[in-house]
Amino acid sequence: METEEGEVGYARRDDYASRMPSPPRIHIPPAYLDPLSMPKVNFISPIPGLFDGLNLNYPSDFGNLLHWNYDRRHEAQEVLPFLHLGPRTACKDQDFLLQQNFTMVLAFRHVPGILVPNFTQNAATPYLQAARYLGIQTPEVEVGDFQQMVSLIPTLVDEVNDNLNTAKRERGFIGKVLVVCETGNDRAAFFTIAYLMHITDLELVPAIQTVHSARFCIVISNTLQHSLAAEHDRLTAKRQVAENSARYGPKQRKQSIMCNIPASDRGSLSGRKRSFQHEAVDGDQDAQMEVDNNQDPARSFAPFASQ
Repeated sequence: METEEGEVGYARRDDYASRMPSPPRIHIPPAYLDPLSMPKVNFISPIPGLFDGLNLNYPSDFGNLLHWNYDRRHEAQEVLPFLHLGPRTACKDQDFLLQQNFTMVLAFRHVPGILVPNFTQNAATPYLQAARYLGIQTPEVEVGDFQQMVSLIPTLVDEVNDNLNTAKRERGFIGKVLVVCETGNDRAAFFTIAYLMHITDLELVPAIQTVHSARFCIVISNTLQHSLAAEHDRLTAKRQVAENSARYGPKQRKQSIMCNIPASDRGSLSGRKRSFQHEAVDGDQDAQMEVDNNQDPARSFAPFASQ
């Protein structure tokens, strides 16, 4: 509408912000101080029998957060009975590697300016020499930024699980993996959280809290949290598809549908199949748009109101 002076009579309904646009912040509660308050973890074994007979109780590191000190940043902490997280210096200690009986040291190294991540199966980088000397597998990942890590997560998860399974098959008990980066607080922690979401039913926030409870000094920025949230959504969708495929196989579903169709009408089904598919897709899209418009408050928000 226009006022008497000819100016448009609209008033803003919210305050302006001068900061750069950014995704909404994901609230992460503080780390667990009491092991009894930790969420129950249900493992989703990608390899049959991989975690059978494993003690799934949380390690003693979770009870030491109240006594955390700066020196512990230079040590590796146990996140799961078969998974440790720490800085690069931890994999130089042969006594520590022997004591923990590691079968793999997965290392992340930052290389500025690199455009494509580089994955080396058995790296000979100097800080990995101690592990190589002990016969420990030493894969190394060179990345320029965290976004490059996201595409490698499924491959690295398979590498870790294969190592654990190989050790269990050869030695009779599951292997153990040490994940490291320069500080043990960012790249290695990022992958450790993603790995937890892959092998357990933990969602994003409990997974971050679990790793944070073991290693109090990790730093997961808001951008990294959204990258992990996207990975969790992708993983959830993949599991749902696999579950539906296992429950309703394509052949079984087709047979059940054909049984409900009279024999006289089955011949004309193939000619009408494409039109049915288009109608179903269009209907699903319209219904989804209606649901989204009703549930998303941001879509109904009007930045200006007429006076």
